[in-house]
Amino acid sequence: MLLVFIEFVMKNILFFLCLAFHAHAQLQSELDPVIISSKQAVKVSELTSSAVVIETDEIEAGGQSRAVDILNRVSGVDVVQTGLVGGQSSVFLRGMESRHVLILIDGVRVYDPASSDRSFNLAILNTLDIEKIEVIKGAQSVLYGTDAMAGVINIITKKRSDQNTLRLATGYYEQIAGQQSFDTSYGAFYMNGYWQHSEVDSVVQDGAEKDRNNTKGFTLGHFGEFERLEFDTTFKYTDNFSDTDAQILGDPIDSNGAYAKDFHTFFREEITYHHNQRVDVFLDLSYGDYQRTNKYLQLFPNDFETDETRGRVLTGELRVKEETEGADWLYGMSTIQEKYQKDQESEQAMRSLDGFVTRSHKDKKHIYDVGARFTNNSDYGSHLVYSLGYNYLISTKEIFKLGHKSGFKAPSNYQINDPLYGNDELGPEKSVGWDAEYAYKTPNLRMHVAGFYNQVSHFIQFENGAFTNEDQARYQGVEAGFELVESIGLVAGSLNTTSYELSSGKKAARRPNLLAKLKYQFYFDQQGSLSIDWQYRGKSYDYVGSEQKTLAGFDLWDLNYTFEADNYRLVASMKNIFDRDYETIYGYSTLGASFQINAIIQY
Repeated sequence: MLLVFIEFVMKNILFFLCLAFHAHAQLQSELDPVIISSKQAVKVSELTSSAVVIETDEIEAGGQSRAVDILNRVSGVDVVQTGLVGGQSSVFLRGMESRHVLILIDGVRVYDPASSDRSFNLAILNTLDIEKIEVIKGAQSVLYGTDAMAGVINIITKKRSDQNTLRLATGYYEQIAGQQSFDTSYGAFYMNGYWQHSEVDSVVQDGAEKDRNNTKGFTLGHFGEFERLEFDTTFKYTDNFSDTDAQILGDPIDSNGAYAKDFHTFFREEITYHHNQRVDVFLDLSYGDYQRTNKYLQLFPNDFETDETRGRVLTGELRVKEETEGADWLYGMSTIQEKYQKDQESEQAMRSLDGFVTRSHKDKKHIYDVGARFTNNSDYGSHLVYSLGYNYLISTKEIFKLGHKSGFKAPSNYQINDPLYGNDELGPEKSVGWDAEYAYKTPNLRMHVAGFYNQVSHFIQFENGAFTNEDQARYQGVEAGFELVESIGLVAGSLNTTSYELSSGKKAARRPNLLAKLKYQFYFDQQGSLSIDWQYRGKSYDYVGSEQKTLAGFDLWDLNYTFEADNYRLVASMKNIFDRDYETIYGYSTLGASFQINAIIQY
């Protein structure tokens, strides 16, 4: 009864605080940030796509050390995990499939080519070396090619920092992380390393054993300027180990001894040549190596099987940004070489070569852009995508955006060539969609409302033991959000409603039709603040084989207290304070009432 009473009081306090807010301060983050995921360093207000930028101050303010926790606060973004801390994450953007969201590090695609859908586990990334996160919504296939039908999420690493940092954490996970940067005559160098461990519960609901997760990571970065040249280098290494559980005859069960080990090495180099005030030339090169070992139960207890996979991705892109009197142009060529090998089987390779061009024209309050990309792939042939965008700068406070874009998602090497489940006749998914957004911004208030519609043909599904192309899928909905700041705190919230229509008649897996988020942060003084985070996730569905499972809707409450001094920050967090029993993936555990302390020391 006490918890029910406390919950009732908190809901009403939060409601009246929202109604009583009268803003007269500045927003914490920049009002009109520059977004580089457009490959042209364009202000968000001048893009024709909806975009969100999570700046350094917002990342650091809450003391969160996991990238997925930061992303899960963004309007239109929904993150679910198989496991409590470091398990495989799936990111849904405006309700579209997780495989339709392209993950970038410093503008370069990262994914595991040995996975079935080219996924990348954001749960292994630490926020200590993240400068900002950019989210562009809507198909970005003209800029990035395959995998970007729903949009892109770009994780941008820090180039330099004024202070070095040590982070310590204890609670439902433990962590030790350190960051150091220094300037030399050859440029700025940046180093980051972290170790994270958790062992709080079983991966499966009601499991008896406590499953472990250990993640280690290291980042080395360099940024140097030499006359007209800029060199931007990033090296990342992550090592992730997780105890895992299994499904036998449908329901997940404890499987002591099953595990997954992942090793990921990523190297990226960008060279920029400033030819003159109007022309810039960019050369991007990257290499990713992914190794994964899975030990898993088969049909009976203690009947284990082990498989090993390795994937490698080499990408290169040469592009030119040119400003003319009539328009801004971006054009270039890119290539991807992907290799995949499972156990001792022969290595499978896939290659693609792309050419792209975009043109943006500004006429007083009107911005128009158009773009096209042609892709030729060694396995599925050629494909053409296009984009049309319009931005009306109504006033200094109001913006209207309208876009019409097509996109595509190539089948993965695994989906085509796997000896058990592959289908060499599989074709790429193709999308076409519309979106419109109205945004209002002042120094103390930001709000937006957007509508979107996307139709995907040749939809890839796993049916009857193999990957196949279905007829189509449709996603449509409305997204709205606001952020209001005043001298004693801030309040922010978002609401997303999405409907799904699959030609197979199935429900979309693991996505709710309704997703609402609300946050209130109160400043006690210049050193202390208390934030209340609330999230409601409507009813969703999941599948075990061909059997549909219903996952009930739920709401979650989190509390965070932050204390800041000159050179340190202490964040105490209470997650799921009412100890909700809920699921986002059928049969897998989610975090119960848990406590966490993060200490950040700068020197």
